[in-house]
Parts: sequence; C-alpha cells; structure tokens
Amino acid sequence: MKTTSHYTLLLVLSVTALACSPKTSTVRGTILDLSAHSLTMLSDEGDTLLFDLSSIAPPLSASSSYDSVSVLFSGKYRLGQSAKEIVLRHQTLRPGSDRDEHGCIGSAGYTWSEVRHDCIRLFEEAIRLKATDGNESAFLLPSADSSRIELFFIDGRTEIVCRHDLPGGTPVWYNTGDAAGSVEVHLTDNIWSVHRDGEMVFRQ
Repeated sequence: MKTTSHYTLLLVLSVTALACSPKTSTVRGTILDLSAHSLTMLSDEGDTLLFDLSSIAPPLSASSSYDSVSVLFSGKYRLGQSAKEIVLRHQTLRPGSDRDEHGCIGSAGYTWSEVRHDCIRLFEEAIRLKATDGNESAFLLPSADSSRIELFFIDGRTEIVCRHDLPGGTPVWYNTGDAAGSVEVHLTDNIWSVHRDGEMVFRQ
C-alpha cells in the first residue's frame, strides 16, 4: 500500500499470557489472506504459510486492512501452526523508492526545478505567494542569475518566465506569445507579484 509517510503503524495481538520461551520463532512476510481465525502469508523467504489465530486475543476482524505481518510461534512450523503473537503493519515507502525521473524524492518533499537544475524543497528555497482572491498558494523561484523565474502552482503546473528590462532598467519577467494568456512577474518594493492578463493573481 503506497503512502507519503515514513512511519509504520503497528497492531500487536497476542495470547492473554505469553510466556517467554527459547523455542519460539518469528517469521515475517506479506499477508495473502486474513480472517478472524486464520492467516495465510508469503514469508520473506518465499514460503506460503498458514497460521491458526484462534488463540489470539482479541480476535481479529476480517476487515482488518494491513499489508505485512510478523508471526511468533513455538516449535517447528507445521501447516495450521497456532500463532502465539502477531504484529500487523501498514507498509510504507522505503526511503528513495519514489524517486522521479530526475531523481527527486517526492515523499521527502523534493521536486525538480528547471531553473535551478536541481531537486529542491519549495518551502525551503522558493518564495510563497498567496492568491489575491482566496487561500490558494503558489511558489516563485528565481534562477541563480535572476534571468528566469519558475512558478509552481498548487495543481502541479509550473511556468517559466524570462526577464526583460523596461526603459529605465525596471525588470519584469514574462514570456511572449503565451497562448494560455499573458503572465508577468513584478518585483516592487521587494514584494513579488504575479499578474495574468494584466490582473494581479498572486502576491507575496
């Protein structure tokens, strides 16, 4: 099961009184079938195992939605072995398992920036903007030389605008021939703003 968290939720179910014994064994793996009284699992070693859960307290609900499991049992495994304790887990992403085509790890908060040619965390390196007509946010990230600005929107869209100096040297960032509408970025009194078709839509 895919999740954006690196924490694992555990549910431990055991017999009411579990005595410590040197003859106990533990096996880990993936749940194939789980009911109130039985568990079928695929172990990490590739074996299909069946356990009897009738002695587990409290009894399991057949609707329990977990992915992986550890089972503690006594003696040598046999088909229908009685489990002494089980630990159910929601599977989580391993660090780095969700890298995108640029190598950015989304679950760690990284996204690719074209103007920086690097994986960045927007909330650390970009400038947060607020919509003028609501609570929507956007992020603004200048290139190292400020010749380009990359805009990141809440719906996943990005847009890059280029710097042009107006008469008198005032900079404005925009792209010519934008079929989706004219987008301009202004820096006035050290405050960034984004304008679309002449109307301010985001402001620092």
